[in-house]
Amino acid sequence: MSLNDREFIESVTSNFATKVRKLASSIPVRDIENKIHNSDEYILMNDFIKGTLPNDTSAIASFQREVHLMNDLKMKMLIDVDILSPERIQINLNDRTLQIDSCQGIIAKIDIVTRKEANLKRIVRARVKTIVSSHVFLEIPVKVKDLSKDRDFIFEPEYDQDMRTQGDLYAHIVNASLSFVQLRNDIDQPLTIQRHARLGSVTEYDEDECFPANPVDNHLAAIG
Repeated sequence: MSLNDREFIESVTSNFATKVRKLASSIPVRDIENKIHNSDEYILMNDFIKGTLPNDTSAIASFQREVHLMNDLKMKMLIDVDILSPERIQINLNDRTLQIDSCQGIIAKIDIVTRKEANLKRIVRARVKTIVSSHVFLEIPVKVKDLSKDRDFIFEPEYDQDMRTQGDLYAHIVNASLSFVQLRNDIDQPLTIQRHARLGSVTEYDEDECFPANPVDNHLAAIG
């Protein structure tokens, strides 16, 4: 089901109020955080996409489709298969183009942008004082502020030299629900993590990055 932000569509549509249609019953929509929202309004929207025909002649694709309205839709417009399929729209990510076969195969250029939280860095601190027994792994309760709920992040250890020689923290792929990090105590005596101790930071996760692994660390993947 294709969705549009109500405020955005109202700003670009003339006589918007006269074009809104009511559904007999609302349609539930689940967002990325698994919250349910209800949509009970839609409009028939005229779409115009500038591109070129296969013979390189400039052209504009035009079609009318039903789109449902949502309040506070962050991406402003979400085009689903109910438009892509009947209009026979093919998206080529490598060439950054889309082809609209219902409109004589018009090809339009598109921009593909990965949303980043510029310069994001959040300090991760121990939430409580924790004593880690020798030669064990333990989950250390932590606290971190203001992480977006619709993004993934990378936790990277940052701690003083004393802890570096006594224990090891591990990089984690995390989200806004981050509540602990894993630590290994390598020494023959208990290791004390003080409350509010800085353990690392959370930054934007780039899925194109790679991280080295070795036989000593690979069993961590099995730790839930």
